[in-house]
Amino acid sequence: MEFWTAIVVIVAISTVMGVIPQIMKERNRSRANKQNTDLEQRLAQLESHNEQLMERVEVLERIVTDGNYDLQQQFQKLG
Repeated sequence: MEFWTAIVVIVAISTVMGVIPQIMKERNRSRANKQNTDLEQRLAQLESHNEQLMERVEVLERIVTDGNYDLQQQFQKLG
């Protein structure tokens, strides 16, 4: 192999070896961004669901602590 051919091959290999890590970093960054977006959407869904459940619990607490509910329970026991 001639001297200049060897130099060109070494430079080409060095360039490729320098570019590959950059490509891998960008690919990983892209995946991380997609996962982050997916997780943010899932979090929003869960927060919404949690809020709905809290509202339902509040309604049930109002029903149970209402005096009429206790009276209805006593009527059911008698009947």
